[in-house]
Amino acid sequence: MTTEELIKRNTILQRSLTRGNAAAYEIVLAYVRGSNVSERAIEETLLEIIEHLITGQKHGKNAEDLFGRDLKQYSKDIVANLPKETKSVQLIDAFYFGTLMLMWMFIVETAGQFLSTFFDRFSKDTFSIIPYLISLISLALLIACFMKLLKNADSKLWTVITIIVGALSIPSFIVSRYLFEGVWTLPINLSISFFITLSLFLIQYTLKKWSKSLQNEWV
Repeated sequence: MTTEELIKRNTILQRSLTRGNAAAYEIVLAYVRGSNVSERAIEETLLEIIEHLITGQKHGKNAEDLFGRDLKQYSKDIVANLPKETKSVQLIDAFYFGTLMLMWMFIVETAGQFLSTFFDRFSKDTFSIIPYLISLISLALLIACFMKLLKNADSKLWTVITIIVGALSIPSFIVSRYLFEGVWTLPINLSISFFITLSLFLIQYTLKKWSKSLQNEWV
């Protein structure tokens, strides 16, 4: 099965879990998927875990009977035995997420440029690159906080920090567009915006495929 098929199979099997087992499995799933481990190895292992849990459930056992009370330690033990992502995959994934975020921003920019052909209020011939840089930094911070939260699921501090960073991410882009309007600008029109959006789509698609192919080589 492909990684996508493994994820789909996992999602289907989760529907068979009791409420208590589902809650316990979600803790394991969140920790394992949030770890610096090969994506395919993660999904194969999670599928084995949920199949084992469903089998035990049929015999009257729950997650605590099978995994123990300390689900966090159980998850750590699992991750410790899985192949780690290489630095090259981590770097490619970082560029992938950054490119993906920029693509969605330029989708909005392209929509604005399209509307400007009908409504003058949306018309503009330059844009500042500062809001985009700020958004990339906020994305990096949000991902770092989220990963930290997954490894400290019971930490109220990291929960609050992650929520605050996430809540400020979108407003920071909108506000900075007005604050830095006219600063570090580049020319923009519908053709340029569409070309940038299409280029970013192709780049993020290529990076995602590249990352998956590298992981499949050594899993």
